[in-house]
Formats: sequence, C-alpha cells, structure tokens
Amino acid sequence: MISATIIKIHILKLDIFWKGNFYDNVVEKDSRSLVQAFFKLYDDLDKEYDVYDLEENCKTMWDEGTVSKNVLPIAEDPFGNFICLSINEEDFGTIYFADHEYEDAESGYLFMSKIASSFTEFLNCMYLDD
Repeated sequence: MISATIIKIHILKLDIFWKGNFYDNVVEKDSRSLVQAFFKLYDDLDKEYDVYDLEENCKTMWDEGTVSKNVLPIAEDPFGNFICLSINEEDFGTIYFADHEYEDAESGYLFMSKIASSFTEFLNCMYLDD
C-alpha cells in the first residue's frame, strides 16, 4: 500500500524532467510524455501559493470536474496534461496519463490512459531525458 509519506518523499526528491512510455488510448498507439514537475505537499507553515501545490491542484481539478475525486493529479507534463494516481479501491495506486485535450463523453472528465499499475512501477519504467 502507498502511504502519503512515501508519496511525499518521492515527489519532493524527483522534481526533475523524466520521460516514460505508455499506450495512449486516445490515439490507440504507444506514446510517451515528459514529467515537467511533480506537485508538492506543503506544511501549513511553509505554504504559499505555488502552481505546483498538490492540495490546490487537486481541489481545483475536483471542483471543476476535470478529474474524478478517485484520482490525485500528482504531476504535469509540458503540454498541460496530468499524471494521476488512483485512490479508487478497485485500482488503488494505478498511475494514469490524463490528456487535457480529450474528455470522456459520459463523465466529462479528462480521458485517461494507464501508465503503470503502481507508483513504484511508474518510477521504474522511466528514464532521465538527457
């Protein structure tokens, strides 16, 4: 099981560019994207507005109906797409690519493609972009 502490440690240590491959359900072929930045968790005392604030991004995206409350947007690519972590009981810990250009016709949420079955698998399948 993934704990908030483990996620916090990984997110804060990996605020760099990475590249990973995944099957894009929208275009129905293998694809890849960069992680421009991981969203960060702040202690209340240190908190200022930051475009990469995990809590603020989650609240905004949930309130606007961009993504389901069953996922946490944890990172962003340079093109405005999001990397999301499922907190849904059925696929808890699964990592998804949320394409900002396509919405699911039924839910209205961003269309998602599975990247990895776990956060650890997500990190292990990526490599530095030299």
